[in-house]
Amino acid sequence: MFTLSESNLQKLFPFFFRVNSEMEIIGSGRVWKNIVGETYGKPLNELITFNNLNLPLGDENNHSLNRQPIIAKSIGLGITIEFTVEVIKDDRTNETLFVLIPETEIHKSHDQHPEPIIRFSKDFKLLYANYSAHKIVLGNKKIKNELIKKIKDFTSEIDEKVQLKIDNSSYEVTIVSFDEKEFMNIYFKDISESIVFKEQIFQTSTNLYTFIDSMNAAIISESADRKILVVNRMFFDLFGLKGNPEDFEGQDCIDQISSFLKPLFKEEEAFVEGIERCVKNRKNIQGEIFYLKDGRILEREFISVFKNEQFNGHVWKYQDVTSLMLNKENFRFVEDKYSRIIENLNFGLVEVDLEENITKVYPAFCELTGYDESELFGQNAAKIFSFPEDMKGSKELNKLRQTGVANVYERKMRKKDGRIAHVLISGAPIFNDKNEVIGSIGIHADISDRKKLEEDLILANEKALLSVKAKEMFLANMSHEIRTPLNVINGMVDLLGDLKLDEEQIQYVTAVKKSADNLLVLIHDILDFSKIEAG
Repeated sequence: MFTLSESNLQKLFPFFFRVNSEMEIIGSGRVWKNIVGETYGKPLNELITFNNLNLPLGDENNHSLNRQPIIAKSIGLGITIEFTVEVIKDDRTNETLFVLIPETEIHKSHDQHPEPIIRFSKDFKLLYANYSAHKIVLGNKKIKNELIKKIKDFTSEIDEKVQLKIDNSSYEVTIVSFDEKEFMNIYFKDISESIVFKEQIFQTSTNLYTFIDSMNAAIISESADRKILVVNRMFFDLFGLKGNPEDFEGQDCIDQISSFLKPLFKEEEAFVEGIERCVKNRKNIQGEIFYLKDGRILEREFISVFKNEQFNGHVWKYQDVTSLMLNKENFRFVEDKYSRIIENLNFGLVEVDLEENITKVYPAFCELTGYDESELFGQNAAKIFSFPEDMKGSKELNKLRQTGVANVYERKMRKKDGRIAHVLISGAPIFNDKNEVIGSIGIHADISDRKKLEEDLILANEKALLSVKAKEMFLANMSHEIRTPLNVINGMVDLLGDLKLDEEQIQYVTAVKKSADNLLVLIHDILDFSKIEAG
């Protein structure tokens, strides 16, 4: 694309031609009118003779200003001028710009050129060399002889490029022959960095191909025009394709899909339509599931590739997830089974994170507390259910669970309606796949009825103890009251025994005495039994 206006071209390049697609001149530098007169509409090859460029120009002859020059000469009004020509094509307008620089000006620029430029005669006599050539090439006899040997092998009539190693640098050497003048120009270009860069690209590409080929997934990469760029061995193995992956590269992906892949899928049209939709939308897609006719299940990913916001192609990834999907189904079945068992056990389950924020609740827990699931999710369990006097203990138990230790404890729980429920809580830590504690699960058993029974038993026990104490006091009092008259009776009987009594009276007194003593022993036994019961 031309970036200089007509006026700027006239100032900077007095020798230039602008031609259309038919190589007819549609613009020229101001000098040409003085040399050949009017140029507009004339064929370019009537005024310029090129020794190494064929007209009309093809894409392979599109030379930019940083390329090696094309040599030409012009004959007008008996004047012969030799030029170096730079050719720039504008594909947008199908116009071509020929910038011609006279040979006398070329020598000035060559002297200041940072890379070597040398001119040899046909018998290899040095005709010209710039400063860089003397410093880098001609100062080393071995390199000079190697260069001459390469030039001797040069037989082409067009530009010939060879490579030459000088010290630690690599040069691309362009040999341009001027047969009429019997000399040749040698242009050097340092390509060391380019070679290193190409080697790095090659190594990176090799590593990438090795990585793709070793992946445990089928990979196929397409260009923007749906040509296959890369396909790995796993792709062939997954779809049962014959041959080598390299055989697919460069082929039309649409043809290969229709021929080989489409018949393998249960829903053939849906598979093809999905591909067309992805390519059209150019949006990354993950986790598409497809079923093959042989019973296997595949997961597909689509990745669009952009470079500088320009669509550059896309990558498909297919993976056999049959075992994974079956395991998921089995896991879902087992999870449902045990969820129903847990719900039927009538235990309230709740899961919390490390800060005791609720992450999951089960129906039995909602029934226990009177809250809906939506009301509890994200709320802090300790703040909702715990009483102020239990907050400190709850925090300590939570810290203990974060170390991986489970615990069992009783707590009072405040229900939604304000009533109090007594619960037995079994708290256990929840681990992730890295064995890190990410929260805890609490199993709540409602023991309110048992707690009420315990309270009733305690009350009944207290009443029984009071009754025993009352009985003890009664017996103690009664025994005291009974012993006093008995002691009087015994005393009076002893006094009667001291009197002069007949045998019958003695018999009566003895019987009374014996009965009084027995009664006193009985009272002492009752008091001792009461003391034993009191402990």
